[in-house]
Amino acid sequence: MSFLDRILTGRTEFLETALKMASLRQKFIASNLSNIETPGYRAKDIKFFDYLQSALPQDTELKTTNSKHLTSSKDTTEIKPKEEILGTEKPDGNNVDLDVEMAKLKFTKSYYQTASSLLKHKYQMILSVIKGF
Repeated sequence: MSFLDRILTGRTEFLETALKMASLRQKFIASNLSNIETPGYRAKDIKFFDYLQSALPQDTELKTTNSKHLTSSKDTTEIKPKEEILGTEKPDGNNVDLDVEMAKLKFTKSYYQTASSLLKHKYQMILSVIKGF
């Protein structure tokens, strides 16, 4: 891999994956919110951080220095939603909790904005180097 390839792809792939994961999670949250009154509907979500960790480049693998540290696990399976158990189940079987979903939405939005800002900054740096030649 050439130096230019490393500059252009370095952490860019991870940031792109982070954007895709945040976007996908927002779709599940939107689906949950749109079904808040649907009898029997079960809230769904994805293992957001597990998928992001599996997208990290190999050289950023977490290392344990003590036997009491938690080990990292990579989940390389396809992205599938899981049923959430955070909300209080209503008598009709629906467990979508507006407060929980809004908190997840706010966090995911912040994460998306941060990742897109970092990606934009990286491309601006590359552009300023190219313009400098």
